[in-house]
Amino acid sequence: MADIASRRKARKLANARNLAAFANDTKWGEFFAAVEDLGIPLQIKLLYKNEAFESTSVWVPVPNYVDSKNGPVLFVFVEWIRARAVEEVSRIASDVGLEYSVANAEVTVYGYK
Repeated sequence: MADIASRRKARKLANARNLAAFANDTKWGEFFAAVEDLGIPLQIKLLYKNEAFESTSVWVPVPNYVDSKNGPVLFVFVEWIRARAVEEVSRIASDVGLEYSVANAEVTVYGYK
């Protein structure tokens, strides 16, 4: 489980932007494990960054963390992910109980919205 200080920081960042939490570590863990197995590239948007980053392959180095350009990031900071693999990603999101939307030939899966 993420440390309490990190969870408080994520909550503070989300509250400042009036975002509600739509995910938890268990759902993200199941989601990223399935995406990792399929090798689907993603855009990942973090609460504390203005821009999403491209991830050509997802890697979960330790439980509750997803790899980023600057090293592992706690799931609690994932605002959303986006992919062009609409059918596969929307099926995975639905299977694990994550909220998602489809627009412009892309699927967005929400950690916060």
